[in-house]
Amino acid sequence: MIYKLYGQNAVSADGQASVDVREDDSIEAIALSMLTIQPVDGMQWGMEVSFGSSSQFTINDTNSTIISMKDSWRLVTSGAASTGKHLVLPQLNIPISAGERIFLHLNTTNAVTIQATAFLYTKGGPAKVATRRR
Repeated sequence: MIYKLYGQNAVSADGQASVDVREDDSIEAIALSMLTIQPVDGMQWGMEVSFGSSSQFTINDTNSTIISMKDSWRLVTSGAASTGKHLVLPQLNIPISAGERIFLHLNTTNAVTIQATAFLYTKGGPAKVATRRR
């Protein structure tokens, strides 16, 4: 099964997107993508996939974060810039249980517009109930 989380914002936002786990399973791979537009110098942004409803970007020893990715950009000239970051993590084994909710959190400074997508690939097969695909 594949779960997709997508969010876009120009301010930090906890719980920008969420999905409910449909069945007991395990996350076998994760693909992350962050696209940004920065209007000024000295910007930072990030995304976090988590079991918790609030972000844990600055918390040590958290047990709710599945994965977090942050980035920054220092322009040598003025003007808007855009960047893209992509990360794929294969060969994972993160247990998930039916009914758990997984959240996407966004973190940004200085009005950076961030578009973040996370794909969670699980070991389980297709859904056991009819699912509308289109």
